[in-house]
Amino acid sequence: MKLNDSDLKLYQACRQDVVVLPLGNWSLLRFSGDDHLNFLQGQSTNDVLNLKDGQGQQTTFLNSKAKILALAYLYRCDECVYLMVPSSTREDLAIHLERFVVLEDVKIEKLNYVLVNICGPQARRFLEDMSAQKLKSKNLYEHEMLTVGEYKLPLAQHSFCGEEGFVVFLEDGSELHKKITSESLTVIPDHVSRCLSVEAGIPDYNDVAGCLLPETGLQISTVSYTKGCFVGQEIVARVKYRGNVNRALSGLIFDEDACPEDCDFTVRGQKGGKICSVVFSPYLNKYVAIAYLYKRFRAPETRLNVEVDGKSFKAKVCLLPFYQKQSLLEEAEELYHGAVDLFSASDSQSDIAAEPLLKEAISKNPKMADAYEILGVILSRHQRYDEAIELMKRLKEINPDEVMAYSNLSLFYMKKGMITEAEEEKAAATAAGFKKAAKERKERIEDEAIRKMALEETRRRMGMFEAVLEIDSEDLIANFGLGKAYVDLGEGEKALALLEKCLDVKKDYTVAYLQLGLAHLQCKNQARAIEIFKAGILCATQKGDLMPKSEMEQQLAMIWK
Repeated sequence: MKLNDSDLKLYQACRQDVVVLPLGNWSLLRFSGDDHLNFLQGQSTNDVLNLKDGQGQQTTFLNSKAKILALAYLYRCDECVYLMVPSSTREDLAIHLERFVVLEDVKIEKLNYVLVNICGPQARRFLEDMSAQKLKSKNLYEHEMLTVGEYKLPLAQHSFCGEEGFVVFLEDGSELHKKITSESLTVIPDHVSRCLSVEAGIPDYNDVAGCLLPETGLQISTVSYTKGCFVGQEIVARVKYRGNVNRALSGLIFDEDACPEDCDFTVRGQKGGKICSVVFSPYLNKYVAIAYLYKRFRAPETRLNVEVDGKSFKAKVCLLPFYQKQSLLEEAEELYHGAVDLFSASDSQSDIAAEPLLKEAISKNPKMADAYEILGVILSRHQRYDEAIELMKRLKEINPDEVMAYSNLSLFYMKKGMITEAEEEKAAATAAGFKKAAKERKERIEDEAIRKMALEETRRRMGMFEAVLEIDSEDLIANFGLGKAYVDLGEGEKALALLEKCLDVKKDYTVAYLQLGLAHLQCKNQARAIEIFKAGILCATQKGDLMPKSEMEQQLAMIWK
């Protein structure tokens, strides 16, 4: 359902200021002992040993069929590891893992911290003001200790809403807990929090529980193929080499009403997939859903008639997330360009430095196709073909027409001796190339048709203006319209007298200065064009006509460049 006015204010507070998202559905486990790192290395899908103190990661725990037992966020400290897991799975996961502790020195503890997500554009400033301490954490899942009065406050950089945020561990009932959750900050209720997280493309644990890991797309961030064995590894690898999974997590944007959540749907009588979380997005002003879509229906921008219980709902397929903060996109671009500079050096040291930049860029902008491609190439240089294959498969999901995704996949499969798969991707690359060429030709034809229609419309309007000028040669609108039409056609010489007439009739007609200057440029009268633009900028400044003023300033800048 849509958010009411009160809820919308809370939503905007998160997007514009700083708020608290209670994480009551998440709990903590702590692992310690001489063997706890090696133990977790063998049980989780990601590379724990590769982490340094103060770093973290997203990881999963699988059963032998590669289905998700638990989704987790792991934070490595000096002598222990904190594992943030869904509260509904903590007991079962602890019991499951304890069965594998035989001779290892591993202690598993259930902690009673209250977890909250302090997030929003002002989250960092709030925490720094509260602690009078500069935050060191800059990258995803990095964590540190803040001192707030008598309290030591563990926090990790991680957000559930698409803005910058920090997961904070609070002692239940402490003064600091009361201060943060009841006095200092706006507390976001669960239904608004869910709206924020779905917009950010973050599935609820119930959306992924019991699913094959490759169906969720989480293997990009949660699986290391160089760390050694983990439970479910064989099936994860088999799915990777077989190709794309039958269904995968994607986004749907509904035209109007949305279908119910947690239900299967069909498209034209065929299995379409499963709808998971459905919310109304204030950002898009549409209902959106996180859903599993079968392969034939999940290309971005595909239009679907989602059929549930005899009812049809029109929707468009999109990549997750639905909402991306502009500053995060800009940070991703900066990281990407820094990595490209290193990548161009083509040496091992530069590759090592570029890899974390590209991974961080992808974490900030999961749709950045160029980052996937370059990271895949870097990994392939160092024979890390398994990881490179995953990245190229994700690139195909992002842009099904990207020829290099298929070409690189063919090369990487060939390097692993997988000839059949390599040939299939080579054929797909050829098909994608033909499809891309056909699409570009179609766009050229359509552009030409649009230009032809615009030209016909300009000619029609010119006839209308000429008819008006036969009756009244002083008509301001007709002189300007006909003069601008000649400028649009590149016939500046024919426009000069018409536009000069405009300024004779109305000396502060700023748009006429702009077109007259352009006409003089077309006639190679650059010096006269500069004079006209300068006079026009002065006139526009006095009148407050910002648009023509800006355009004339841009023209001068290009002349003087």
